[in-house]
Amino acid sequence: MKLIPRPLRKAVFGLKPFDRRKHPRLKPDKEIPCFCVYEDSNQRLEFPVEIMNISKGGSLIITSEYKVYPGTKVELKFKPPLQQEFSIIKGKILRTFRPRHQYIYYSGIKFDEGNEKNIQLLIDSVVDQKQV
Repeated sequence: MKLIPRPLRKAVFGLKPFDRRKHPRLKPDKEIPCFCVYEDSNQRLEFPVEIMNISKGGSLIITSEYKVYPGTKVELKFKPPLQQEFSIIKGKILRTFRPRHQYIYYSGIKFDEGNEKNIQLLIDSVVDQKQV
């Protein structure tokens, strides 16, 4: 059996790419103060992160100081506009990778259940309503 290259498969069979995501990814339009917090060897670490994309199920963040390993439980701490206190979303790192010749790390976070209110608050804080 001969394999047909992927771009040709769509044309030949009329198939559309399968998207397994439950929630669409949204690109942030605004930046807000955001930090990643986790415990390492009984020491609480907190460092700034940048949000690359976000959905109701998780987020892709960039860190420049720390590599956070898969399986690590983290808190994403952010300060919404017009609020005095930080809000927290708990989650778990699914994957981390570093692009070649760059000194940054991309980390994928899966948000835990029960954070829906703060997740929506974060999405509303960084994404224009026309994307939602």
